[in-house]
Amino acid sequence: MNAASAYSAGRAAGEADRLVLQHAELVEAIAYHLAGRLPPSVEVDDLIQAGMLGLLEAASKLRPPTAVRVLRRTRVFGFGAR
Repeated sequence: MNAASAYSAGRAAGEADRLVLQHAELVEAIAYHLAGRLPPSVEVDDLIQAGMLGLLEAASKLRPPTAVRVLRRTRVFGFGAR
């Protein structure tokens, strides 16, 4: 890996981290919203975990503006098509 690609990879990782930190509260809010509509057997912690995994995946695979759009629509809780 040359210096330019290492710099780009580090910068992309920093942007992904920022995106995750910025939207973590949104994941929790969505999880609590969904928990009220699901059976009691579905725990809020499980929803938060699934949402955070979706957020991490979106942040690592997509460019920040696209990741935010995807996060807000479908991928947070795995509802998006693969």
